[in-house]
Amino acid sequence: MENVKGFEAMLTADDVAKLVGRPVRWVRENLLKTGALKAKRMGGNCWRVVPAVYREWERNGVTGSRFARASGGARSAGVR
Repeated sequence: MENVKGFEAMLTADDVAKLVGRPVRWVRENLLKTGALKAKRMGGNCWRVVPAVYREWERNGVTGSRFARASGGARSAGVR
């Protein structure tokens, strides 16, 4: 993914989802919004990840699932 000047294009949430093998919504909510994978927010749901940061994250073997926050609601109050 290099352009004419040798700079790599930033990855979108869709690109990361394809690389990770997960849905885009899961990537946004569990990796990008929580900060498990360092990304820049361009506005709305538009996120960009630097390819070098993604490669480092992947090399470290981080899946992102342990960074997921509890959804709250009924589960946070306990099961009755």
